[in-house]
Amino acid sequence: MSNAVDQVKLLLDSSNIINEEKKIELFDVIEKFNQKKLNSALNVMLFGAYNAGKSTFINTLMAKDVAQVNDIPTTDKVDEYHWNGITICDTPGINAPIEHQQVTDEYLKQIHAIVFILRETDVDAKNLYDRMFEMLKSNKSIFVIFNHQFKMEEQDKCQLIVQRIQENLVNLSSSFNIDTDQLAKINIYPIRLRAACKGAIEGKDALLSKSGFKDFQIAFQNWLDFESDYPQYLQALYNYLNEHLFHVLENNLLEINNIPSELDVLLENKRNYEQQSVQSTLKINNKIKSLVQHSKPKVIEILNNAQSQEQAEDEINTLYLSLQEQVMEVLAEEIEDNNEQNLQKWQANLESIRNRPELKGKELYKTLIENGLEVLSKEQNIKQILLAGRKMKIPGLKGRWEKTLGKWAGKGAIAIQVLMAGYELYNAHSEQENANKEIREFEVARYQIINTVLESFYQYLSEYAEGMLKLTYGKKINEIETSLNTIHENDHQVDKFVQEFEIIKNNFKKFNELEMA
Repeated sequence: MSNAVDQVKLLLDSSNIINEEKKIELFDVIEKFNQKKLNSALNVMLFGAYNAGKSTFINTLMAKDVAQVNDIPTTDKVDEYHWNGITICDTPGINAPIEHQQVTDEYLKQIHAIVFILRETDVDAKNLYDRMFEMLKSNKSIFVIFNHQFKMEEQDKCQLIVQRIQENLVNLSSSFNIDTDQLAKINIYPIRLRAACKGAIEGKDALLSKSGFKDFQIAFQNWLDFESDYPQYLQALYNYLNEHLFHVLENNLLEINNIPSELDVLLENKRNYEQQSVQSTLKINNKIKSLVQHSKPKVIEILNNAQSQEQAEDEINTLYLSLQEQVMEVLAEEIEDNNEQNLQKWQANLESIRNRPELKGKELYKTLIENGLEVLSKEQNIKQILLAGRKMKIPGLKGRWEKTLGKWAGKGAIAIQVLMAGYELYNAHSEQENANKEIREFEVARYQIINTVLESFYQYLSEYAEGMLKLTYGKKINEIETSLNTIHENDHQVDKFVQEFEIIKNNFKKFNELEMA
């Protein structure tokens, strides 16, 4: 049970899934549990000479190496070991110095049972029996373990030693006024503790049985069940942990798993930006088409009146920049309208999250939403972004016009100088008959040049508009995707936390079922 609590504490310590306020609450529950356990736990003391096998007994009981086994006396204090809600107290030896003995006497006031461990050399030690009878008169439950090294075929020798212990108990009890009924409560368990320890730690059940340790286990468990309030004590601790730790933690995890709104807010905004980007692109492109078509008369005027190719290029470039300014204004208006709508939606979502009590302390999601709101607020005057477009390097417009106009001369359809002559050349040809081949060629070339300029206007302005829209919406979409990745990573951590918690909870439940069986 304590192990499960320690595992939960470690899990909470190493995770940021549970908010700090809830962690403090759960840590307080764990602290109260530990206090309850200390206040109501059963305390069992080990008695025996130095190196009688007390540390080996502890390692056997706990099925792991927790107590140091050493031929050199090391215990000068009471060491405590916690096993299934019981505190096992390892004391200085019976033959310990007087100051060590005083430590032992202090602990006896809170002891419920004593396990005496004897070696063959201790069987006739009177001071050990004196101690045993003192404990018996104080109404302490007593277990005697004879720690031996006899082999299976030497069981007769072992039984002779056990009989000697029983005889000593009978012979020495009279001086302490111990009656037969009290003596009958003292049972002796011959155990090969070294073999028992090996069997317990290595999981060799047959070896543990042959060592004699299981007979003691059964008797010890019977005492726990019938001579004390151990089952009620365990059940009380189990109920406390279930109600105040496991159920609270389960409900908290359930809240986390059943709150998709934060993720939905981000996904909704991402979809909204993606849709706005597409819709705005179509809308702006239609507006650009209209602006370009309305610029056709001006293009014709420039081509008709230009006295040179350089003049035509300069005036066409000026017209293009004028159109770009108009496109910038359209972009600013479009994005600002969308931004205002998004800002209102974002604020509404944030307000709904803030007003939900189950979201109290969900710092991760609140931070993500508020950061998104801050980004929108800072970009509310979207013209600042669009005006940055003026500093963008507009692809070499003059060079483009040169290619556009020059390709006709290169093809030999008509000399570019003739085209630049504009009306002069046209008027000269107009005096000729309408079927004149040169007039038709001139008209075709003139028409194609005008359309090429207009198509170039549309192409370059569309590229510019799409670039600015991507700059605006792409930034927001990327920020949302970063937030989504953070949430997905957090969800992964939640799943991992839940899995580990389920393992601890199931082990805790199995332990309780075994103890209560």
